[in-house]
Amino acid sequence: MPKMRFKLTEKTGALLLILFWIAVLMLVGWYIWYKNGFTTVTTLSVQTGITDMHHPQVLQQVNEGSPVYSPDSKHYFTLTTSLSRKAQILTLYDASNDRVLGTYSYRELVIYGWDKESSGVFVANKTPGDVDYLLFFQTTQKEGPTRKILVP
Repeated sequence: MPKMRFKLTEKTGALLLILFWIAVLMLVGWYIWYKNGFTTVTTLSVQTGITDMHHPQVLQQVNEGSPVYSPDSKHYFTLTTSLSRKAQILTLYDASNDRVLGTYSYRELVIYGWDKESSGVFVANKTPGDVDYLLFFQTTQKEGPTRKILVP
């Protein structure tokens, strides 16, 4: 049986070049879409470099949309998920009139809880870590530095 030989013609070369650039553009688009949620978006003041957290308890789980009140009950926050940014949004409210004071969002948040003086909420951004090849190419997650979202 004669061997089939692949002949690279001008049309075939142009088609391969087009397919290559489509693949490159798709990868760049996916990368931008993927990284979009890893940008912190906030309208509140954030204190970084927290070494000692003064909070009454560590919140194990915050239910979506449920208010979490400050120790003095003057403020509360809710945690929601944005589908467009694939991010969690912490919204801070004034409890006396339910007025929005501001928001803080990131791809995934770890909520530690309120400061005991009700001056802010302790959070950490959760970011993907290194790829773990033993777990079928899943990335491990790591917690970023603790931040305090300040009540205005």
